[in-house]
Amino acid sequence: MRLAIPTLALLVALFLYFRRPPMYVAYTLWVWFLTPLVRRLVDWKFGWQEQSLILLSPHLVASVALLSILIPSRKNSSRIPPAFVLCAAGVLYGFVIGIFVHRSMEVAYGLLNWMAPLLFGAHLAINWKHYERNRDILLKCFVWGAGVMGLYGIYQFFFAPPWDTFWLQNVSSGLIDPSFGQPEPMLIRVWSTLNAPGAFAGVMTTALLLLTVASSSLKIPFAIAGYLAFLLTAVRAAWLGWIVGLVLMLRKARPKLLVRILGSMVLVALCVIPIVENPQLAPMIGDRLKTLTDLKQDGSFRERQDMYRVVTGVILHEPFGHGLRNQEIVHNLAVDSGILTTLLSLGWLGTLLYIGGVAVFIFQSGKAESANPFTNACRAVCFASLAQYVGGNIFVNVGGAVFWICAGGALAGNQWQLAEASHFQAEAKPEDYWTQVVPPISTVSTFR
Repeated sequence: MRLAIPTLALLVALFLYFRRPPMYVAYTLWVWFLTPLVRRLVDWKFGWQEQSLILLSPHLVASVALLSILIPSRKNSSRIPPAFVLCAAGVLYGFVIGIFVHRSMEVAYGLLNWMAPLLFGAHLAINWKHYERNRDILLKCFVWGAGVMGLYGIYQFFFAPPWDTFWLQNVSSGLIDPSFGQPEPMLIRVWSTLNAPGAFAGVMTTALLLLTVASSSLKIPFAIAGYLAFLLTAVRAAWLGWIVGLVLMLRKARPKLLVRILGSMVLVALCVIPIVENPQLAPMIGDRLKTLTDLKQDGSFRERQDMYRVVTGVILHEPFGHGLRNQEIVHNLAVDSGILTTLLSLGWLGTLLYIGGVAVFIFQSGKAESANPFTNACRAVCFASLAQYVGGNIFVNVGGAVFWICAGGALAGNQWQLAEASHFQAEAKPEDYWTQVVPPISTVSTFR
């Protein structure tokens, strides 16, 4: 099973890429959403395995998008956006350093972990001529994703299914990670179908922001489930990221869309707040919210300060970095900061290239004042992810997937909008204008 699942996932992805391109986009998203849950079910049935090949499935499926770059003769292909080129150069630099510093399969997995989300985002940007089709598919997937993952997250919190508790008991060599809660009902920090509360909160941030511009009769009930599960993650960085994304969306929204967004959010709040105030839920969510205003009493904040002090000293003395790794451990400290992880993995030069690529994307996506709600929402999601960069690496795994999916969607939307404007201007020739203003001679004669 552990070998057959990723192999079959890759074969299905290749088939869909060539025969059903729209389905390939949807299939890739759902593989990212559900693979960790499948892994837990297999481990629960057949025994715990710390390194599971099943987790390679979404990376392999997303990497099929490399064909959009390698096969230039495919229809609707275009130039690769510079942002993706710079970021890929930074990752390849980290890969080369990793080969010299610690040659192992961990370096190969690190390359896949960094590059797979980047390639899939580039696929969406390159195929901008299919922007409308891909936009509808992405919105539909995130609407259903918010509902499915939200409902499962609520079920996970209240019932603690055995496959989830079994996995939690075996995490970190049998030691329960306190950041995941306890393997008992209503003591779990929800991670739903993914493999960590932070990863799930990041994906749910994206889904909830995109829900505001989606058109679906299931939007409100799925949003209620999504927001409740989102709060049960107790991930403060994701809560702050959601606020950043929402503010950016409201600033760009047209009056009609603004009223619709605010109205739907009021409706969701009226349904979620009474549930959150339940005595069984209030301590987990309320205590976490209090730490946002009193950081001095927050133990994790103090631990993060100590980590920054120690790891920063290492980075200053090792400018080339450590190369790509699955997890960074420095002086027995787990590095859970995205900024520090990037510097350790890619070095100073690789980080400069990668962050430079992200900056180029931000500049390119913001050049045109887009009136497209989806394009604006994608850009807001990227800023919401960047707001969480201090708390974790948002450029790898499923977090990197949602970031680069939205980045590719935003660039594709802008390119499609520019193409539509150019096409309209080309059709509106001067002679056509005068023909509309001054009737032709035959028409004047007829009137006479």
